[in-house]
Amino acid sequence: MTDIDTTTIPMTVISGPLGAGKTTLVNRLLNHPGDNQIAVIVNDMGEVNIDAELLEEETDDGIVDLSNGCICCRLQDDLVTEAKRLADERSFDYLVIEASGISEPIPIAKTLTTGAESGSLGDRFYVDTTVSVIDAYGFWKAFDVEESIPDAAPDPERPLSEVLIDQIEFCDVLLLNKCDMVPDVELEMIMDSIQELQPRAAIHRTTYSEVNPQTVLDTGRFDFEEARRQQGWKQALSTEAAESGDNESQDRSVEKTHNHDHDTWRVSSRCTQRWVVCLSSAESI
Repeated sequence: MTDIDTTTIPMTVISGPLGAGKTTLVNRLLNHPGDNQIAVIVNDMGEVNIDAELLEEETDDGIVDLSNGCICCRLQDDLVTEAKRLADERSFDYLVIEASGISEPIPIAKTLTTGAESGSLGDRFYVDTTVSVIDAYGFWKAFDVEESIPDAAPDPERPLSEVLIDQIEFCDVLLLNKCDMVPDVELEMIMDSIQELQPRAAIHRTTYSEVNPQTVLDTGRFDFEEARRQQGWKQALSTEAAESGDNESQDRSVEKTHNHDHDTWRVSSRCTQRWVVCLSSAESI
């Protein structure tokens, strides 16, 4: 947790796969902001920002949409510019940023903390919380080695499953959404896997992204360096290396790592690709 300058405006960054419930969460925050006056920046890969249009239908508050690109790469400068413009033109005390479904959260957090070519936000904003909304029902579907992200993405050849792992591993709060669509036994297995990948975040099970706003606003949980260090697969690697005293465990086969009582898909691995291979072998929900 970092020291907070009370003269600057806190930000919550919401990431997660397409259709996970990010826009539903932002709508809830706008309709039930508590004591906050919330401004919103919404990013969408398409030329028309559908999420921004949906939000504007629900509220009279100003919504800034950043379309036809991704704020983790192509639209980094636009993100900084629009945040500054909002601060100049509107009165608000909290900024919520909804990333596109294929955005990588680490570059976004880095832009918001260290700036881009167009400048820095450090004198006006600070990142308070990073949130990932994960669709419990669609979790295993994402681990399809044949499925890649759209051509306009930062790395079109990268599997969607790797982006999903980034979104799980780099967050302060994780909402496991659509839990009502998954049987209890399978839901527990999914929780076990997510807790392996994300050992530090506050994890909440939700339906329709329904949470108390205080769960994702003004938490003070964000710490960039800690979040980047505490990724679950890195912790697993560190533990294996310490126990073995050499690198043999780092080259362990998927068959050996996929060995856990009650078939909870618990794995320890050398890299995220190992997670993808092992998780894709699990029985679909």
